[in-house]
Amino acid sequence: LDADAVEKLMVNVEDFNYALENDIKPAFGHSDEELEKYLIGGFISWSPQITQILEQGALLVKQVRSPDTRGFASVLLAGSPNSGKTCLAAMIAKTSEYPFIKVISAEDMVGYTETAKCAVLRKVFDDAYRSPLSCIIVDGVERLL
Repeated sequence: LDADAVEKLMVNVEDFNYALENDIKPAFGHSDEELEKYLIGGFISWSPQITQILEQGALLVKQVRSPDTRGFASVLLAGSPNSGKTCLAAMIAKTSEYPFIKVISAEDMVGYTETAKCAVLRKVFDDAYRSPLSCIIVDGVERLL
């Protein structure tokens, strides 16, 4: 064996750190990239109703954290297509700082069979159950059905 070849094949600390920063995605927790995808253009609270939605979201986050509550809340944001519902949900999720945040998007499951979609949904909900605080955003639920 060539000594130079063996040395080139060895993984060193720099390689490990590079992989941690660029290649490793958390199995649990949340990916900031995943949320940022829905917040790309920035955010402007252009009406009192939008501010109220964000305030109610913050209140729900606080209630779920409280030991005096059952620690569970479901929220449905309804509105016209492309009106910013997912952006609002991402804003609320990001500010919650929950340890587990996942986005399930119909766009990411184009071409999946019904069984495969169910498997993805089940895995995300099972993973969320293992976390003390979690937030799941289901984007385009009508297209998942």
